Amino acid sequence: MNITSLVNVLKKCPHLDFLMFDACYMQSIEVIYELRSCADYIIGTPAETPADGAPYQLILPMFFNTEFTPSDIIETYYNSYINWRSSCGVVFSVVKSAELDIFYSATREKLSKYKSSIYDMNLLSVSQYLNLYMDRWDYNVKLYDIKAFMHAVLSDDEFAEWLTALDGILDSYKISSSIYSEEDPHGIIHIDKDLCCGISVSLPPSLNTTNERVVSAYGNLEWSLW
Repeated sequence: MNITSLVNVLKKCPHLDFLMFDACYMQSIEVIYELRSCADYIIGTPAETPADGAPYQLILPMFFNTEFTPSDIIETYYNSYINWRSSCGVVFSVVKSAELDIFYSATREKLSKYKSSIYDMNLLSVSQYLNLYMDRWDYNVKLYDIKAFMHAVLSDDEFAEWLTALDGILDSYKISSSIYSEEDPHGIIHIDKDLCCGISVSLPPSLNTTNERVVSAYGNLEWSLW
């Protein structure tokens, strides 16, 4: 099932208080923005989900607590997994849907002046949650942490202004300093915790770096940087 199909199904359901993904790479801004009308909060990881899945024996009872908040989920998930297998790491975040349109406009406006130059920027040091290589796949996709990405691209003043929009959607997040990745040649990805927020973003795909199928899939989403 692709993201647009998922949205079409969820729009037929009652509006959700929160939507949690226990699946890899779902906490991308492209996915989150597509789902903004389906739930008040979206919870997930921008990286690989630990193979054992969420500690449901701890999380499910929370749903029946009147003082439960979505941030309780990622706090429990993070602590449970780190205490058990800290070497693999984990990253999760909670996004509020109410101001996602404001965030979209702010992000698009800030990046508009960099449209022609952004593909030539050196972004190697920007924290990534995924890098699919052309020699292994028939396309190349990089998932950057959106906060780290914007910090690398924008001026200091532009970044400070953009952070206000980020604060409007970011409820909470938990990030370890490194995370396991089956797709990474080294198996471990190191994360700059001070510059990351647990939400990923990818550059709009170019036919110079990926294939037409990926370009088409990206073009069908409502999130577009330009």
